[in-house]
Amino acid sequence: MSNLPIEFEWELTNAKAFYEIQIAYDPEFQFILKQQVLYNQNTFTLETAPPETWFNWRVRVKSGVLESDWSEVYKFKVKGVNSVDETTENYLVKPSIGNVFEINTNLPVSKVEVYNLLGELIMQKTAPDLKTYLDLSNYPVGTYLIKIYIEKEIHFTKVINIR
Repeated sequence: MSNLPIEFEWELTNAKAFYEIQIAYDPEFQFILKQQVLYNQNTFTLETAPPETWFNWRVRVKSGVLESDWSEVYKFKVKGVNSVDETTENYLVKPSIGNVFEINTNLPVSKVEVYNLLGELIMQKTAPDLKTYLDLSNYPVGTYLIKIYIEKEIHFTKVINIR
């Protein structure tokens, strides 16, 4: 992990309240890097994060037993030792035929890894192209985490394998 202090900021509500922030590898927040509850603060500093990785973050207000909806999800990429970019992703994963998933990218993919929800690597594929396919037909029904290596970036997404 690299020391990359990243400051997150959001608007305070009128009342004193708790704020819960989540930072995750995936936009569905299945793989949480950091989760923190703060009292009457509208900033949070993330001290460490893996470089060359995309992250997602969101925040909500908690007051007693009441909770607001989560905020909009924001994306950012830790690029290196002291820089952070907020940009859009350059890949698309979509179902193709049956249990085959198509990955389209703007830049060549060097490698694709598929993990089950236990974190076990179940498939690895070298794919030096803008389009590649993952055939999950021999794997059980369930949710899988896809790790896509594009140039010096690592992207995470998930797919649901159904029959």
